[in-house]
Amino acid sequence: MLADFPQWGFALIALTVVTVMNLIGVKWFGEMEFWFAIIKVGAIVAFLIVGTVVLGTDHPIGGHAPGLSLISDNGGIFPHGILPAVLIIQGVLFAYSSIELVGTAAGETENPKDILPKAINGVIWRIVLFYIGSVVLLVSVLPDQACPHPKTGQLACMGTAIRMKERMII
Repeated sequence: MLADFPQWGFALIALTVVTVMNLIGVKWFGEMEFWFAIIKVGAIVAFLIVGTVVLGTDHPIGGHAPGLSLISDNGGIFPHGILPAVLIIQGVLFAYSSIELVGTAAGETENPKDILPKAINGVIWRIVLFYIGSVVLLVSVLPDQACPHPKTGQLACMGTAIRMKERMII
């Protein structure tokens, strides 16, 4: 049922929800943004846990045992060239596009010398764990042959997984 629903329909629904939340009031928008962020982090943590269990138990996926050997056995890290990687990366980096707001928030804090280093270090560790960790885990458990896109392989599946994760948030 969801596969037949056009992708622009999800975008229109998300745009409508965000617009209505903005029109109702700032407090309500902030509250909803908080809960949506909790859902997003929960989904990523659930993926990290399930992926780690699959990787730890060697549960086969698509007839292949999970592990970093999936990368080396299928033509290396870029079996279809660099273009699919560039296309997927540009579609994912939006998640960290507002990192400069840490500097803006520093001007509004009471003690920026203590708080700002903690915030910056926290962001770095979150990026390493949630972004890089989930991508490494994804390529370790998802065989290249399991992807329905034969020309772009695993990177196209990563884009599909990321879009599905964003749909779960909406």
